[in-house]
Amino acid sequence: MQATAVGAQNTDARWTLKGTKPWCSLAGQLDHALITAHTTSGNRRLFAIGIRDDGVSVQSGGWVARGLAGVKSGPISLDVVLAIPIGADDWYLERPSFSWAGIGVAASWFGASVAPARRLHTALRIREPDQIWLMVLGNVDLELNQCRTVLAAASTEVDRGSTIRPRARPRSTRYGCGSCQASRRLRVVYPAGSRRAGPSQARHSDSRS
Repeated sequence: MQATAVGAQNTDARWTLKGTKPWCSLAGQLDHALITAHTTSGNRRLFAIGIRDDGVSVQSGGWVARGLAGVKSGPISLDVVLAIPIGADDWYLERPSFSWAGIGVAASWFGASVAPARRLHTALRIREPDQIWLMVLGNVDLELNQCRTVLAAASTEVDRGSTIRPRARPRSTRYGCGSCQASRRLRVVYPAGSRRAGPSQARHSDSRS
């Protein structure tokens, strides 16, 4: 199903939502939910809805995360569904804890990247690497070190109670991007189904992703 942005309308002091919201985890098992929608002013706002209310349709199927096989994340369709606004426009995205949570997600990706990177280093004891292997190893080490540095700085800001707003969070953004880059480079050495590292498994096209 193709998702359409959820729009919010305020008519006679009543808010209604219309559109399709993707990635709604366990929507079929819930009674209520908090979702964001686009307001007529061009901003986004948080709303509370009843999943079992008229106009709400939970779609079957959807994406299932490998690490959370029991948690289905599918779309829900909203057709003029009554909603209760939570906070002002953009409050949900501008609050400090939103950025802090994003840093936590990036940290999880970082941790997932470190483990195969260690295997890559350990594999150096088994056989002498060629130039491609050394190139991949250097790129992974560089990007993981950048991620580690930015994560440490972000942690200091959070501990200080600093406000990291979306318009002023380039470091946390670079950290997340660096983690993904490192993960992609590791897939060059550890493709799906692989049990060992080796230069013969390197993919030149992926090394530039």
